[in-house]
Amino acid sequence: MSESTGLLRTATLTVKPYKHSSTTPWTIDCRAHGQGRLFFKTETDAKQELVRIKTKIRKEGQDALNLPDSLRITALEGERKLSLLGGTLAEAINFYARHLESSAKSITVDLLVEEFMSDQVRQKHSIDHVRDLKGRIGRFAQSFGQAKVRIITTKDIQAWLDSIKLSDLSVNNFRDRVCALFNYAIKARLLGCWQKSGYAH
Repeated sequence: MSESTGLLRTATLTVKPYKHSSTTPWTIDCRAHGQGRLFFKTETDAKQELVRIKTKIRKEGQDALNLPDSLRITALEGERKLSLLGGTLAEAINFYARHLESSAKSITVDLLVEEFMSDQVRQKHSIDHVRDLKGRIGRFAQSFGQAKVRIITTKDIQAWLDSIKLSDLSVNNFRDRVCALFNYAIKARLLGCWQKSGYAH
């Protein structure tokens, strides 16, 4: 929004008499600004609110002018791309903010592996079973140890399996152990949104 546009917007706001109410006979029409019409008992109250609204609009306009050109261009390009998909920049920002918040609360793969292996011992699985799990899951943790569990995708895991370069049988064994790890995380409620990816079974 340019400075002249901001001044034009504030200039259209005025206090006017409202003849259809005896209790609130003064109004400010803010519909152009997404606030509807405001009604007041006295002209003084209306004028005070008008000053507050105009000050707020001018400040928002100045804040917009102070944005770096690169940020404004990025915002405009993002809004155009999202509009083609039926979305808005505000929706995208809120979605990604929730994603970051969720990711920040997630445990790491290292911690998940530690809990998972402790659970296997508590269930008194055989030494050979635990040793096999520790070896295969440990190899997975070498690649993803510090990664947040919730942000690991099916594509990430498949790429890791493809990189192992072992026989199909061995790769399938690794896949089964990784699935067991994430299924444990789902049951223990350590995972949140990951189970929606459809990888675990």
